[in-house]
Amino acid sequence: MRAGVAGAVLAGAMVILGSAVAIVSARHNPGVYQPSGGARFFLATMLGEMLAFGTRVVIAVVYRRRAEIHRPMMLLASLMIMSGSLGRCPYIGDFALMPPCTYFVRS
Repeated sequence: MRAGVAGAVLAGAMVILGSAVAIVSARHNPGVYQPSGGARFFLATMLGEMLAFGTRVVIAVVYRRRAEIHRPMMLLASLMIMSGSLGRCPYIGDFALMPPCTYFVRS
């Protein structure tokens, strides 16, 4: 139970810090994101990912006593937060139809 409380606090910090880093990155380095659709597209993708992750964690915390809801929500939240990093992997990104947060325009 203590690990769960620490995990919930960590997830909350991840949502707040991840959103802040995405906003700062899109604001200060907009040219970096031009090949992937621009800074606004990057920001929308990242904030959407943070929102989806946070929503699933909140549902999992609310239903922490019901394993049939808690476990799938935590699994989906974990997959949601890993999608950007997995999309950047050279071999995993090639298997996806449209990996998230990668360069959609190949030159």
